[in-house]
Formats: sequence, structure tokens, C-alpha cells
Amino acid sequence: MTIRPGLPAAWNNASLTVPDIDFDFKRQGPRDAYSITPRFAKPLQLRLQAQARAENIQSVIVNGQVATWQSVDTAVGQPVVEISSAPAAKHEVVITWQGAAPDTATLAPVYTVGSPLEVRFPRATITKVFDPQQVLRNATPNGSVLTAQIAGQKGARTAFVQLRQGGLTWWKPLPIEVREAVEIIAEKAPQPNGMRFLVQNNTSDVTAKVTVGNGRKPYITNVKIPRGTTAEVTVPAASVVPGSNVVTVEWDKGRVVEKVITWDSPKPAKTRYETINLAPHFNDQVTRIFQNEYLSPRPEGPTLQLPTQGIGNWCYPLTQAVIDDTGLRQLAGAKMKSRCPGERPCARPARPERRTFCSCRSGITTPTRPRCRWGANPATLTC
Repeated sequence: MTIRPGLPAAWNNASLTVPDIDFDFKRQGPRDAYSITPRFAKPLQLRLQAQARAENIQSVIVNGQVATWQSVDTAVGQPVVEISSAPAAKHEVVITWQGAAPDTATLAPVYTVGSPLEVRFPRATITKVFDPQQVLRNATPNGSVLTAQIAGQKGARTAFVQLRQGGLTWWKPLPIEVREAVEIIAEKAPQPNGMRFLVQNNTSDVTAKVTVGNGRKPYITNVKIPRGTTAEVTVPAASVVPGSNVVTVEWDKGRVVEKVITWDSPKPAKTRYETINLAPHFNDQVTRIFQNEYLSPRPEGPTLQLPTQGIGNWCYPLTQAVIDDTGLRQLAGAKMKSRCPGERPCARPARPERRTFCSCRSGITTPTRPRCRWGANPATLTC
């Protein structure tokens, strides 16, 4: 019988009663007391795996007798100790902790590719480094210090170091957020009188040139951004186009280019919209999106896969959705066109097949190029 209590560290007592077992926990100072009463057909041996509160254990008493303990070297996150006892009708376990608490380390909230990383542990010794996502370059453990350079792709990454402190050994995750040295962050709120975005500096102090647009009259401004801060850039409406606006930020050590989208800016004078004829690519009706059968490829073994009609999940695989585009057809009227915000036209053809379904699954002929490939998340797209 294996018991792994996952109680919050702040709890000093807890109890649980279910048909098969009674569990009671009490903490007083350095002592943790567990009372475990199983109700099975025969007495069972106990294997208690408890999170360590300190780097050593002064004593372990099981049913009044001194017992041994061992560190679970494969533990991840927090150190864990394992205590075993002979089969008994009831198990009374008392652990008296001794020494300093297991080490933690403080990492920077954000790193950039190529930036240095140094992690120090006050008491623990680093014995191994495991880097499955290859976020560390030239990782060098030296006693209680790990030095490396940040590498790999941006995003949330995790490396692991194996620590030894007192009688404990465990794996400590190192959460590492990798970002661009300078980021362009679009404002989510509508901006009817222009466009506003943020420039986040994740490196040392920079003086940057910001360019909006790539035509004959781009909007240009200069900003000074101290390390770890954000500068707000406001672009007048005359320099903004509805849709995608190319934003370039350049500084002495690099440049970053992003597209900031806004549909709230007024359209420039003499703007003319033209719809694109997609009729040659239509292959089905929008009302049939969940009436097709997406049969292959399918996993060969049991899995929580998408139902064959493309909607629902494992716990309600037979669900259906009624898709009715009658309102759009009426809105389009005889001209078969409707207007989106900003007076942008959208064609609403009357022909039965007025949608293009693209899928990585068989059974649907994808008329466009490039065809989708496996490797990303498979999905059905409606064009």
C-alpha cells in the first residue's frame, strides 16, 4: 500500500475517511504524525512517500519502533522521503525533521536568446543537469552554482537540475521564459483615432527607431526604453490603414518586425475595396461542416480522440450542432453582399457550395495550395 500525501505546506492537520482507509495527519513544530488505518481483506505493508520539510530527519517512529527512511532520488519539484513498515492493521508514523528547509532558487522573470543565466542555491549541490528542451547552452554546474547561456526558441521552457542537500536528492525544475530582446505588443482595446501599441524591452537600455508602414510616407518616431520597461507608441490616424500595419523597431543590436492589426481606424480617402472570387475553390456548404465524416488518419489504439463528425469529445461523442446561415443569406440580399464594420464588403454567394473546407484528414479534397501537412495540430479550417 503506497500513500503519497499531497497536502499543502500550510496545512497543520488533515483527515480523510473513505470506505477503504482512514487517513489522519497532524503537524506540531518539527513533528509530522500520520495515522493510517486500512480496511482491506488482509494487513498490508505500508510505503509512505512524504514531501520533505527539512534536509535531514532526526528520527522516524513506526508503531512505536524506530524505522529507516530513504530519499526518493527521482522526485521532481520537491524532495520526497520514503518510509516502509511491515504489514499491520494500523500504521502510526511520526517523522521528526531536522536542519534547513530544501533549497529554492530565484530566476529572472524573462530571458532573451544569448543572455547569461546564473542560478545559485544557498546549500544544495548540483549533481546533474537535464535539458530536454535545449534551452541551455554551455551549461556548467559548479558546486551550488549553474551558469549557462539561453538558447533555443522563445516561449515557456523548463530545464532541470538534480540537487543534493543533507540526506535528500531530488530534481528541481528551472522555469525559463524566453522572449525576444524587444517585443511589439498590440493594444487589445479598440483605438478609433489611430493606433497604439507597446514596445517591451527585455534586454539592456535601448534607444530604438520605430517605423509604422512601409510605403512612401511611413510614420517614424524614436523611443528610449530602459531595461525591463515598456514604452507606449501612439500613431495618428492619418498614418494607419485598416487591417495589418507593419511595425519595425530597430536598435543598435538588432531589429524586430511585427504586424499590428486594427480595424477601428477610418479608411483613407479614395480607398476602394474589391472582393475576391473564391467560387472555383468552393467544395461544400457551411451547414455540412459537422455532417462530414473525418475517418482517417485515426489512432490505432484507445485515445481521447475527436469524434468522426468533427465536434464533441470522448464523453459526448454523438453531439451535433445545427449550423444555419439563413440570416447571412437574407442580410446579403439580391446583391449577395454584406458589409462588415468599416464598410468592408463581404461576398455571400447564393450557390449551394459556398465554403472551402480544408482538412488534413482524408475524405475532403483541399483545392488550395499549399496543402496542409501533418506536424502541426490537425484541424478543419473554413475559408
